[in-house]
Amino acid sequence: MFDLSVIQKNRRDARVLTYDTLASTNATARELAAKEAQDLTVVLAEHQSAGRGRMSRSFFSPDGSGIYMSVIVRRPMTAQDATGLTTLAAVATAQAIESMIRRHVDIKWVNDIYLNGRKVCGILCEGAVEPGTQKLQYAVIGIGVNVTPPKDGFPEEIRDIAGAVFEAAEEANSLRDHLIGEILDRLIFLLDHYFQ
Repeated sequence: MFDLSVIQKNRRDARVLTYDTLASTNATARELAAKEAQDLTVVLAEHQSAGRGRMSRSFFSPDGSGIYMSVIVRRPMTAQDATGLTTLAAVATAQAIESMIRRHVDIKWVNDIYLNGRKVCGILCEGAVEPGTQKLQYAVIGIGVNVTPPKDGFPEEIRDIAGAVFEAAEEANSLRDHLIGEILDRLIFLLDHYFQ
């Protein structure tokens, strides 16, 4: 399970909610946002049964090998401004991964992160606009990271393109929560810088 003392260390602005299994962290975060959940509410799941990527593609989310996280953003911005959130999240996540592994990763603009030519992360941003305006009501930034290869390997249809940040499960078990924290640190910093 998640170690909240690591994830929330020095991140008191974030409200972190953890779950064993969700259909989709983005779907849960959207439901919470529609009920007025606060800015920087973070939804984390050990497993997603129906994780999604862009264009409604499925996102493979097995138990125990990844980060499945969605962050609710409530900042004064227009719907047009909010289109930059995907790029902001990609930069924050790439920086966090690089800080952990001390190696360069590539961003396939605008929402995928690659390590050694293999996709290790996908990002999906969704949101709602206040009726009759162009003001953002809320956004949900979904971040999925393959922390380690799944126990039974990647499914055949993605085996040639999917990769993981860490190759050894033993190494990653103690580092996953630190990586979540690093992602949140950088994401919050960039949000505060660009969207007060």
